[in-house]
Amino acid sequence: MKRTLRTLAWSAALLVTTGCGQGPVVGLALPLTGADQALGVAFRRGVELALQESGRDDVTLVVQDTGGEPQLSTAALQRLDEAHATVVIGPLADDRARPAALLCQAVGLPMIAPTALDERVAMGNEWVFRFGFARQDAAAALATHARYSLDLTRLALVIDLSTTESVESAAAFAAEFRRRRGRIVAEITYWGGRGPGPDERGALLGRVAASGAEGAFIPAGARDVAAMIDGADASERAALVLLGMSAWDTEALRSAAAGRVAGAYFAGHFAPDEVDTGAGASAALAFARLYREREGGEADGHAALGYDVTRTVLAALGEGASRSGVRSRLAGVRRLDGATGTLTLDAHGSAAHKSLVLQQAHDPSSPRFVARLPD
Repeated sequence: MKRTLRTLAWSAALLVTTGCGQGPVVGLALPLTGADQALGVAFRRGVELALQESGRDDVTLVVQDTGGEPQLSTAALQRLDEAHATVVIGPLADDRARPAALLCQAVGLPMIAPTALDERVAMGNEWVFRFGFARQDAAAALATHARYSLDLTRLALVIDLSTTESVESAAAFAAEFRRRRGRIVAEITYWGGRGPGPDERGALLGRVAASGAEGAFIPAGARDVAAMIDGADASERAALVLLGMSAWDTEALRSAAAGRVAGAYFAGHFAPDEVDTGAGASAALAFARLYREREGGEADGHAALGYDVTRTVLAALGEGASRSGVRSRLAGVRRLDGATGTLTLDAHGSAAHKSLVLQQAHDPSSPRFVARLPD
């Protein structure tokens, strides 16, 4: 039977989900409002599903809304430290995770940055762990798919100057695409977040088309990319192939791209229709079935990652678990299979060669899953 979770308001920004015991406290710092709300909500569903499946009622889950902002993320971590969290999951993105990581190092609080692309987030900080694939791996996979599977030779970059994650991802992709003898014919910048509205973002794809590019790499949030597609001239966007990162993994982006662009591909963590190439059901397929049974819909990559991260954390939480004990157990994670692939943490606390799932978002009549890389 599905365990009932009791949710209590602690403060205007703080929610507590708790069982019956007085055991360890797991802090959760996610964007439950703002531009990345869909990612945070999906991740939280995965966390709560893992807790329900574990049958543990001694774990207290303390949830903080970061709003997707760096300053709010740091404040959220401070409150979780004050709430005596044993371990913290989140924040999600590089720009939010970097300052939070410094705080966790100062107070001695284990922190998992689930979707951080920058390996430097965990490097030199024994209290911080990075569980997702690396930026360079995603850039190489997307560049290879664009150049050799799609036969694209001319691409533009559309860069959100409000985040270093977008800037650095664009640079990594450009280097990989050029290495494969592709050309970057335009670099188009804009300010996301509180910057231009939907009409101005819609003009960006027109600039891509005018540059002579066959498509664009757009390392931006799903809300921004959907606004670009919605506001673009139909004849211009219909010929473009768009490429992006895991922040695209939302229903809003799939709805915006469906049948309206020549292609939309992104590097994600999980696809619910992944093909099982091994003997028996893979961990990804098992999670996809479980999520359908419990939630009544299809899981996305952030739900799957939330599930995997929480299972790993629960395994690290023994009786009377201390922060230092959890840190030591997390540092020892080796070849742990999950819905998002096999996790091994290297000496710097980063996932070593974590696989990614290449997905398409433009054709709702075809499978989302394209390939798991490396296979």
